[in-house]
Order: sequence, then structure tokens, then C-alpha cells
Amino acid sequence: MLSESRWKSIILPLLEQPPAWAFQGKLTYRTPVDWVLLGVHGEGSGLQPNRVYVSTVLMPLFVPADHLTLDHSTRVPHGSATFGLDDEAAFASAMSLAISLLPSQTEALDLIAASTSEESAYAAFLLGDHKQAERMLVEPFHPNDDRPFVHHSRMRREEVLHVLRSAGPDSARRLLWSWRDHTAASLGLT
Repeated sequence: MLSESRWKSIILPLLEQPPAWAFQGKLTYRTPVDWVLLGVHGEGSGLQPNRVYVSTVLMPLFVPADHLTLDHSTRVPHGSATFGLDDEAAFASAMSLAISLLPSQTEALDLIAASTSEESAYAAFLLGDHKQAERMLVEPFHPNDDRPFVHHSRMRREEVLHVLRSAGPDSARRLLWSWRDHTAASLGLT
């Protein structure tokens, strides 16, 4: 099992300054935290107790969440690769690769805006394309999917659209910032 102290001892020498980095368990992330959490995460393999997945973390914080989500993140060098805790050089190499793949905040927002996720319209909005964001928010979001989390996504999208249309872009931005604050606090990033 990968301990937090072992994770930190392996990744610390790989981090360049600046940017500044912070630690939350086996998550190492850039600070200050803005709209998107950018970092590197180590996750144990349930099938292989002494092996770890390494991911480049790209998590939109502008959607309410109470835990780390890796929907926009990427395992390195590919999804099924794990690294043995007994091969520190390979593990450090994977961490180094994950760090090198981290985008800037703007690049992260571009990637999210290009996706088909709930967050795509919000990212387009945050990039300043309010008309495109409004067009995206009007489009039906998985209309035939009745799972509860999809329903919650639809409700949030409707709320952002309503605020954007009724109160304007500044109010919509404040709404997304309040969601960002909630998620950052839930993750212990603030």
C-alpha cells in the first residue's frame, strides 16, 4: 500500500518551483487553485495491492462535488498501467510524466469546453464565450437518461442558463464561483 509519506518523498524531488504545490493525501496539486484542479494523483490497484495507478488530474471545481473526480483526468502512460511500489524509479518516472502533461488553467478549460460533459458549457462561459455557452446550455443534455446524477446535471445546467439570461454574466460567474468554493472546501483545498 502506498502511504502518503512515501508518495510525498517520491514526488517532492520531481516538482519544479514555481508553480507552488500542495498535498492532500496522495494528491499533489498546483496552487493557487483556480477554476480547475490540476495535479497528480496516486491510486492503489484493488487487484494488485502493491501496485499504483498514476493520473494527471484535471478536475473542474465549478460543479458541486464532495470528492475527487477523475472524469477529465488521464492515467499515465495509459489507463491500465500500474507501477510497483518496489520499483521506485519507474514509479517516479510515471509521476514525472504526469506532471509534464499538466495543462495551464486556460488549456484545461479549453479541454473541458471541447468535451460532451455537463461542465463543457460552463467552461466555454468561463473562457468568455457567453453566446456559445448559452447555445450549449439550451441543447438537451442526455434527454433519455433518467439516472439521478444526470438529472442533477440537467438541473444545474438549467440554473446556470436561468441566471445567465435573467441576471447576466456576472451573476452566472458568481454562481459558478460559489460551486467552485463548495467543491474546493469539500476537497480540503482551501
